[in-house]
Amino acid sequence: MLSSYDIEILIGGLANLAAYGYAAFWASNIRRGLTVKLYRNQALGIGLVSIGLAFFTIAFAAKGQFLLRFIGTKFILADDISFGILFFATLPLFYWTDQSLQAARQSDPLERDQFHWSIVRRILWIVISICLIGLVISVTAAGVQNCDCMVGPQNLIIPATLANWGIPLASSAILLPFVWRRSNDITFRRHLKWFALSAILLGLSFVWLGTFGLIIPLNAYLASGGQYILVLLSAYFLYRSARAIVPLYSFKEKIAGKE
Repeated sequence: MLSSYDIEILIGGLANLAAYGYAAFWASNIRRGLTVKLYRNQALGIGLVSIGLAFFTIAFAAKGQFLLRFIGTKFILADDISFGILFFATLPLFYWTDQSLQAARQSDPLERDQFHWSIVRRILWIVISICLIGLVISVTAAGVQNCDCMVGPQNLIIPATLANWGIPLASSAILLPFVWRRSNDITFRRHLKWFALSAILLGLSFVWLGTFGLIIPLNAYLASGGQYILVLLSAYFLYRSARAIVPLYSFKEKIAGKE
């Protein structure tokens, strides 16, 4: 029988799934209304980020002791589906970042290739692909060997995971603020602003959980409840980010049609 805490986890996870699902729904509708491929890809990126975050929050909720397990002694993860979701959760973010930087170039009257992104993006995609392959091999080896120590092929799990998380997070956190500052398009800036607010609140939700769930033990209901509230707000801002795409691209497509 489920405890009251388990019920709270279930309700919170379903609420997060519904909120991010709504953002993905709007992104899908917006994508169908666009004709320019690059802009459709950016709307697709928002939808993929929403879906990825939905599964991410559910997987994280299902593994309440995820951080402790990650740094623990046992590292047998081949059959751990929820941990696998956490491994791949940032790929949609990098896809959206890639498409946003390309969209920023197309919206620039001078079409400046900021940060030489047309070249850098290919390199980063290759690195991510290699890390993903290495990650799958390492996790599989860890499960097959059924060992508790970081020896052999499975010792690539941590560096591969850090690369798969670090590249998307660093790309979006470092490059997009420069794009936001240099862009003169108010709607595009608004789109990035809502996305940034969503990312900040999502980060704060895990800071809240880590602080009041592990470092400073708090009532379990308050710790998880506060996290769910922040995640729901993050989902709302992601929805606003998706809605912000509409006036920008519908306006540009009208101009393109007249030309």
